[in-house]
Amino acid sequence: MTKEEIFKYLKSIQDKSGGFKKQESIKKHYPELYNELINSNLPDYWSFTQKLWHFLQDDYEVHRCKCGKELNFVDFKKGYRKYCSKTCPYVIEHNKNTILLAQKTSTQIESRQRAIQTIKNKNGGVFWTQDDIKRLRNTYQQNKLRICENRRNTIKKHITEMSDLTNTSIKGSSSKCEIQFYKYLISKYDYDDIFPQYMDIDRYPFACDFYIKSLDLFIEINGMWTHGGHPFDENNDEDMKKLTIWRTKNTKFYNQAIYVWTDLDVRKRNIAKKNKLNYIELFSHNISELIIQFENKNIF
Repeated sequence: MTKEEIFKYLKSIQDKSGGFKKQESIKKHYPELYNELINSNLPDYWSFTQKLWHFLQDDYEVHRCKCGKELNFVDFKKGYRKYCSKTCPYVIEHNKNTILLAQKTSTQIESRQRAIQTIKNKNGGVFWTQDDIKRLRNTYQQNKLRICENRRNTIKKHITEMSDLTNTSIKGSSSKCEIQFYKYLISKYDYDDIFPQYMDIDRYPFACDFYIKSLDLFIEINGMWTHGGHPFDENNDEDMKKLTIWRTKNTKFYNQAIYVWTDLDVRKRNIAKKNKLNYIELFSHNISELIIQFENKNIF
């Protein structure tokens, strides 16, 4: 990966603890880049994360406020503060301009409200006439059909690509990240050692995403939001809150997500535990993050 790609990846991942950006993690996953970073000409008083932020962007300048003072570094995603302090003269000027803009926006809102009232007066007290509603519904249905057709074609394309790669008949859907992860696996193991959508009727009666024969390892890629982002725990307050929100949606998609997260995935996990399988779950749809999770399992 290039420095630009690593920078974009580190900014995009959900990393609340900042572990992926710590010195130990960078040294482990990007050793060559790490060696170049620690030998770069960056101020010693900067934190490692701050140095990493500058290094990946080839930015070796000290960031300063318009008034000339050095700016404070916030974090890897946000970068630097825009001003040195709340009392900076440029902040005060900025706030004045913000207030003026808000006043202008308020005037625009009032103008739109008058325009709406004009339309209502013209249409006998309603904003949308029946003809307007009919036209909007037809447009919505056409767009919905187009989006569904595009999604079906994308899924068919992924299934075909996966079937060609594995030389097997793939029956379930295959996502882009699964295809990328399969390519990663066959780059590390023998082609004949990797089995996609593998089922062991006695030990694991589900179509497991990948099975590595030499390691007797079952791998499930839980990248979709329907898997909850992590294993469901009925004793976890945050999980129960999320479940309550999903139930209130009461739609086909959310009801399916509830089934997958709280039922199907749980049964898979319990079967793997009961049969003492070498079994891992990876929670992401980003190939770089999937690889990091996989390699952090220390299964090699």
